[in-house]
Amino acid sequence: MRAIKFYFCTLCLVGFISQMCYAQIDYNTFPSVSSTYYINDVYVYNNGFTDNLVDIIIENGFIQSIGANSKKPANAISIEADSMYVYPAFIDVLSHNGIKEEKPQKTDVKFPGLPPDHVAGITPEINTHDIIRSQSSDFSKLRENGYAISQIVGSSGMLPGQTAITLLSKAKDARQFTRKSNQFGQFDSASGVYPATIIGVMAKFRDLYRNAEILNSRNDAYKKTSEGTVLPTSTAAITALSPLTKKEQSLFFSIDKKLEFYRIMALQKELGFNLVITGVGDLNGVLEDVASAGYPLALDLKLPKEPTEETIDSTDAFFIEKSEFKAKRDAAYKQRLEAPAMLSSKNIAFTFSLGKESGGDTKKNLTKLIENGLSEQVAIDAMTTHAAEVLGISKVAGSVTKGKLSNLMITDKPYFDEKSTIRFMVVGKEVHEYEASAKEEKPADESLDILGEWSYEVDTPQGAQKGTILITDAGSVYTVAMSSADDPDDPEIIDNVALSGNELTYDFDMNEGGFAATINVIVKFADSENMTGSVSIGEFGTFPMEGSKISGPE
Repeated sequence: MRAIKFYFCTLCLVGFISQMCYAQIDYNTFPSVSSTYYINDVYVYNNGFTDNLVDIIIENGFIQSIGANSKKPANAISIEADSMYVYPAFIDVLSHNGIKEEKPQKTDVKFPGLPPDHVAGITPEINTHDIIRSQSSDFSKLRENGYAISQIVGSSGMLPGQTAITLLSKAKDARQFTRKSNQFGQFDSASGVYPATIIGVMAKFRDLYRNAEILNSRNDAYKKTSEGTVLPTSTAAITALSPLTKKEQSLFFSIDKKLEFYRIMALQKELGFNLVITGVGDLNGVLEDVASAGYPLALDLKLPKEPTEETIDSTDAFFIEKSEFKAKRDAAYKQRLEAPAMLSSKNIAFTFSLGKESGGDTKKNLTKLIENGLSEQVAIDAMTTHAAEVLGISKVAGSVTKGKLSNLMITDKPYFDEKSTIRFMVVGKEVHEYEASAKEEKPADESLDILGEWSYEVDTPQGAQKGTILITDAGSVYTVAMSSADDPDDPEIIDNVALSGNELTYDFDMNEGGFAATINVIVKFADSENMTGSVSIGEFGTFPMEGSKISGPE
């Protein structure tokens, strides 16, 4: 691991020296010589498209005007999007992208029944804005797929921290555009200490919440008369939950089992906090109860794999059992795809959340839902206007409206057209331009065999840097172990890995010799035996990589 970081630290030094002589250029981003932009003759989406072509003027990150035959400001940069289609950019209401959480260290706990809060996964005081990576490849992936805003939070523990409603900007100082934040929770029990069960998580949350209410009442009493009164004391966790008890924040709670619907709804009815249920997938058997409860819903945009077609031999001794299992499996898959349309038919508004997904399957999955009864307008509204409502940012985001943030997705054809491509993403003051041709995706019936050990060679100014990449998986989650040839027994282990089509992406942090940067790796598989790619090191440059497969998984 140290050898890999030493290689890249050396490259940073080379890049630093090079930057003294040459300016770094990002050819996908418009030069920021002005914060005024002019978009001429486009169709604007607003519950359907405008009948006529209009112009949009953007100033300082906000939409200044929308109208026909607008005069171009003298200092404006033109965005060449004639006759294209302008949508409000997508909003992800819950994401774990853009941060790297430290794995909890094993700690000797004297009293497992009363561990420190951080050991038990209780850290609601963490401000996610403080732990978002300064250079995040996750943000560029989200932008490429139509997203301009994401509510980001950690994924470990029952209460990982306060969310960060984030503008997906390259500029770090532009990301926090609102002071709003929420709390995130899940039925994630602790290991070896209390709360070690879901019932324990419920009891612990109830205890924390009640103590936060008590803290509020004592603070109110202290404000009225502090004379002779002791200033209330509390833990960081209880203090952090105070805004939730005052309904100044909402609890975005992730579930992955139908029974968890009833558990979190029971807690909400008992305690009274604002609740948004996220990660919702299978609604079979609970739709009526969820509909009557009326909680805002964020459906999981990750869809299950389509069941493989198979013919069961009628002479098979287990023909009946296998046939019944196949029928139930196919029905469950169909119900999952039809769930959003069912919600819409009952006038239940909903949005979507990505979780740990990079957004690369957004269009494909939304299209599947539309093929199963969801209307295109409801799909777009779920990704934009309703997402903004759930996050409480409708006044500044969610629609293409004068005075709102200039978060725009511009496509060359209507978004759901099979051949449409996102050509521009406007994210506040930034304009990102993309190639006209859509990325070629791997056909669904082809599966690259990427698991196993691969050799790699990075072409750098210091010469070829060689090593191996071991790719393993656990279900749909990939893990990479990247080693250098000089130190093969000390690999860098990376678990924030995303696969989209034939492209594997991951990153890790480097902090060696006074240089700190995020190393972004892109691996493009030509087939199951050969790959190319690149290694990017923050602002210090991008270097080509190639390699081949050494062996399959053990």
